[in-house]
Amino acid sequence: MAKYEYFIKRTSKSSQIYYKIIPASSQCAQKGLNIEIGSGLMHEYDFEDSESSYFSDGKLIYGVLGILHIYPTSYLVVISELNDSKVLRVDGKEIYEIKKVEILSLSGKKKTKNKSYEDGLSKLLSSGFYFSYELDLTRRLQRGKGDDRYWWNRNMYEDFKTYGISSSWAIKLIQGYVGYSKIIVNSANLELTLISRRRTGMAGTRYSRRGIDDEGNTANFVETEQILKFEDYILSFVQIRGSVPAFWEQTGISADLNLTRTLELDRQAFDKHFNDMIGEYGKLVWANLLNNKRSYEMKLIRRFEELVKMYAGSNNRYLYFNFHQECSKNNFKVMEQKLKLGSCSNFLGFLVKQRGRVDKRQVGVLRTNCLDCLDRTNICQAFYALKAFVNQLEFFKNAGVLNEDSVSQAQNNCPDEGASPFPNLLDNYTAIQLINCMKSIRKMWAENGDEISRQYAGTGSTSTEVTVNGKTSIKGKITHKMTSIERFFKNNINSKDDVRQDSIDFLTGSHKQFSSLAGREVDTTVKEKESEYSQINTYTLCVFSWNIAGNEPKYEMDFVNVFKSDEFHPSPDIAVIGFQETLPLNALNCLKGHDKGRVEALKSHAEDALDDLDPEAGYKFVSQSPMVGLLIMVFAKENLIGRITDVCSTKVKSGFGGNVGNKGGVMVRLELDNTSICFCCAHLESGQKKEKERRQNLKEVVESGFSDKPSRYNFMNHDVKIFFGDLNFRINLPYDDVIGIIDDMTEYNKDDKMSILLNNDQLNQCRMDYSWLYHYKEMPIKFLPTYKYDKKSDTYDTSKKRRVPAWTDRILWHHNEEESKDKGSQYISPILYERRETNFSDHRPVVAYFEIHAHRHCSEKKAKIKNTIASKKATSFIVKKPSYDPAETQVKKEFGDDFDLFSSPPKKEQHIHLDLNVNRAHPKTKEEVKRPTPNKDSPLDDLLQFDNNLIDIREKKQDDGNLIDFSSKTRQMPHPGHRFYPHAHSMHGRNPYVQIQGPIQGVHNGFGMQNHFPMYTPKPMGFFNSNTGTKGPRMRASVPRKPSADLIGKAAPNNVPQKKAMPRTEEFFKF
Repeated sequence: MAKYEYFIKRTSKSSQIYYKIIPASSQCAQKGLNIEIGSGLMHEYDFEDSESSYFSDGKLIYGVLGILHIYPTSYLVVISELNDSKVLRVDGKEIYEIKKVEILSLSGKKKTKNKSYEDGLSKLLSSGFYFSYELDLTRRLQRGKGDDRYWWNRNMYEDFKTYGISSSWAIKLIQGYVGYSKIIVNSANLELTLISRRRTGMAGTRYSRRGIDDEGNTANFVETEQILKFEDYILSFVQIRGSVPAFWEQTGISADLNLTRTLELDRQAFDKHFNDMIGEYGKLVWANLLNNKRSYEMKLIRRFEELVKMYAGSNNRYLYFNFHQECSKNNFKVMEQKLKLGSCSNFLGFLVKQRGRVDKRQVGVLRTNCLDCLDRTNICQAFYALKAFVNQLEFFKNAGVLNEDSVSQAQNNCPDEGASPFPNLLDNYTAIQLINCMKSIRKMWAENGDEISRQYAGTGSTSTEVTVNGKTSIKGKITHKMTSIERFFKNNINSKDDVRQDSIDFLTGSHKQFSSLAGREVDTTVKEKESEYSQINTYTLCVFSWNIAGNEPKYEMDFVNVFKSDEFHPSPDIAVIGFQETLPLNALNCLKGHDKGRVEALKSHAEDALDDLDPEAGYKFVSQSPMVGLLIMVFAKENLIGRITDVCSTKVKSGFGGNVGNKGGVMVRLELDNTSICFCCAHLESGQKKEKERRQNLKEVVESGFSDKPSRYNFMNHDVKIFFGDLNFRINLPYDDVIGIIDDMTEYNKDDKMSILLNNDQLNQCRMDYSWLYHYKEMPIKFLPTYKYDKKSDTYDTSKKRRVPAWTDRILWHHNEEESKDKGSQYISPILYERRETNFSDHRPVVAYFEIHAHRHCSEKKAKIKNTIASKKATSFIVKKPSYDPAETQVKKEFGDDFDLFSSPPKKEQHIHLDLNVNRAHPKTKEEVKRPTPNKDSPLDDLLQFDNNLIDIREKKQDDGNLIDFSSKTRQMPHPGHRFYPHAHSMHGRNPYVQIQGPIQGVHNGFGMQNHFPMYTPKPMGFFNSNTGTKGPRMRASVPRKPSADLIGKAAPNNVPQKKAMPRTEEFFKF
């Protein structure tokens, strides 16, 4: 079947500009699509042949990929060119590779601020993306339906769903590889197809995406299906590759490998990944090709094997094979022996379909990994593919489809070691053709390796020659080295790798600037209903902060006794311990970074203190983040580990213009149940008179943390924020005055004396003046200043500098109070705030206890609520107006000239005058007037959709009978001008389509109302106007002069002509 073709044209009607798309070939569904520029409103309609002439100058395209949102602009993405050299015809159906796309701005501006993103996306989509008009490439043959985890442009169709656009426009893109070969065997076509699909979960580039995420997705996860079609049979087998399923990363030019979470936290994600694999494929065989002679890979091997052993069983097998060591000197045949490829193929099986009937199923899958899951993995998978092909030939022999001698000779001459594939076979044409099939398999697997490598690492595979020939030459070794150098350059020096990652994140919807307005509207509404699908669990949190003044953490630190209180406190469920100045802050240490030995020593002290506090709790290490002298560590009780997810850490340097880590902040964020918490341990600029610099430090730390991640990771966007450490804020009083106040302090005057000091505390003053800190809270300080003491003394500084005593060590907290009120519970409640006594340092440590009220979601209830809201959103807009003549003509034909459409927005200073008259016959007359139901064949079916939030405000009368407060039905903040009069009815438009906001004044007019709406933003809108009587409600919209000032804010005057109010029936507002 020929490719689908469409015409697209930018056109306008009145002041409205839109893109219009119509079919250009008979294969396409005979539907037209209008997408309005500016608002993004979409409308689908029945296409009429008469429109074709209007598109003589239109641009030819081959499909619509959807709407892409890059804040603050939305884009229409269409396929403008196909790679004709790679059109594949599989089973009579064609598969295409995209060569070029057009990214069309819907902002109305030719140039946008997102030019670099647009160019990056265009380049990304120009290679390695495949689709078919008739085949669902996301579905492997054995699967009953498509798998959206391989649908790369799925997020781009969210707006289509919201606007109720039919699925006929949807094109499912996969990223990966598609290869096809056809060979004549026994006068019949033997067709070979190889399809690789990369998952969108944790998709990205080589160093940006490693390991696993909290949902069980692994980096570079690829499902590869090899399909063999011969006569009435279709045979298929699948194998997969994916990064080692643990939390790990490689950083810096030396690519140091770090395990970023503990075994307990790794296990949670591994469990999800393992269950996904078993549920999807059945039996699971792990083939681990890492090199145990390399220390950094050995670290990963140990963690991997620890995890796999936890799930040992008959359906879970683990094979280790040191590829580099075993296959040196072209000794690739050893793979079959060591990896037991033959028995593995028999153990897992393959799919057999005959004339559409499934005779045999694949019962398991081989999952192969190396470090990058590229070169070593591709060679191993190619050899396994050849072994599976041999087993499939055996099946054909047993089924009597192929000659036994031909199959046997082909099997015996399988080119495992690169030998000539044709010895002594010139007399057996069929055997030669079967061996040609093997050569085709090798070639396709080499191309597959190249393509997957380009997508993940930015270069081709280093092992192409081995995959094709079964061995490597001197030329191949040189090519291998050159490709490795190119990879290093691209991954570590060239910023284009970051551009590719941004482009992938936009496609998958995970970029921090990805903002689907329709999707965001649904998510916001779902969050407002959180109480309906969540329960609240309470946990105890301890936050401990100590500046140890560069002292080495030895035994005399006595951290066990310092950490615990003299008074009884319940052992915390979560303990957050922060240190400042863990080493002297000299130039050398600032350049070297943190001291690993000291970090491990402090971690050991912390573990001992927690074990002493509650030996039965079994505290587990969660995460840490060190930076020069700063260190934050998080621990949790063992029974809580399963409730902690999405743990990550970061560091922000603010010393010397943000280049040195002697000052700044370290952060750890996590999800407790479904409540996000971020802890920041900071060390700010020192000095009595450097308050301004400290404010700047605060701003830098808060704004820069997790800047490379989606916006929800931003410090300010967490449900609970804890900001603590040596903040270095001082007291604005002379040294002698402060010392005198402290010395004069007694049990009876302590509160008064403390008030004097606290009133002059820089942080308290800063919280009043600095808007960012205004909402942050601190428990009442009832302890003496924590800084600065003489060395090994309880006496404040007596040196020549005579530093003023101050509360430099602080613990601040904040949570979203409005959200907490909506959910019926605060996220956090303070318990105590105190300092601990020790002269190990010139600072005294401080500790705070809190209760965290975490929300735990029921995923099934949440999904159900989200689906309900999303379906309602598709019909919740006031009116979707047509913007083309054919449909408008049809509208006039069906409803008469009294049906008016308005698409021009009013100016900000203008008011819309809306005269709404709702008439209904008396129920006793039996002549009821019903709202018109659009005919299925009418364009109105998609054009006119009414807001579901039509409200009978008579049910909300106040006692005085005059005014009704309507603001509670909107999501805007209450406004004193939001008033409606009795019997008034309004349809409330929701952002981003039409947002009507007060102050609103109305004049009572029976069942009708005259309202004046200053527009919130000048966005296009339309009103439904139809005849009264049997045609239902009648609305008129116009832009008149401003209302009389005498009427604004006043009750309806008695001289306003009143229309006869009709009696109300129960079903009045049901339609």
